Amino acid sequence: MMASDFEPAGELKFGQVGIANLRVRTLDVERLGAEMRERVQRAPKMFERAALVIDFGVTAPRLPRRRPRRHPSLPRRPLCRPRRPRDSRA
Repeated sequence: MMASDFEPAGELKFGQVGIANLRVRTLDVERLGAEMRERVQRAPKMFERAALVIDFGVTAPRLPRRRPRRHPSLPRRPLCRPRRPRDSRA
């Protein structure tokens, strides 16, 4: 068995207001489905009316952060000044 076989395919937590949060750790749909079926079978009443939030953030690729580049044709400063607030006296 590989080390990844011991890691859960998804991490399921319930919040205080009855919202289930499923953090997906793999895109292996069969494995994730089997784990979730097993959990629901163990406690079916808990999932009967629960809302579910699915978080795919862990599976997203980590890209290096880059600083946005200014196009050379754009001016270094804004073309106009920000507006001053109007005087509220009528």
